[in-house]
Amino acid sequence: MDSQTRTLLKKSAEDEQILFISTISDTIAAFHAQQAVEKLMKALLAELGIDYPKFHDLNWLRARLESVGEVFPATPVDFAEFIPFATVWRYDDPPEEVVLDRAKAVDTVRILREFVVKRVAELNRQV
Repeated sequence: MDSQTRTLLKKSAEDEQILFISTISDTIAAFHAQQAVEKLMKALLAELGIDYPKFHDLNWLRARLESVGEVFPATPVDFAEFIPFATVWRYDDPPEEVVLDRAKAVDTVRILREFVVKRVAELNRQV
């Protein structure tokens, strides 16, 4: 496993653990959900040997992975729904109608983590 992949998987797990702290706000939880998803996608890119930019665009990362044949599993939350929490609402409150379903966010990150870990293991068996 590539060292950058290992680091990104570790850091994404740290972000994921924040989602289980009930005393933090949904805005902060959503920010860390976005960060976990971003790092998981970048981990897979790193393992595939594909450079990635240092930005937070989950749509771009997903499209880049799909362009090389990766097929993401269905998740309760579309990754793009997390983007504003890392950009627009990182320093401002989201509108009142924006509500995070934390359980779905947790499931989304978990599903993506399982997918990425499985793909990384498959890629390592191919070497």
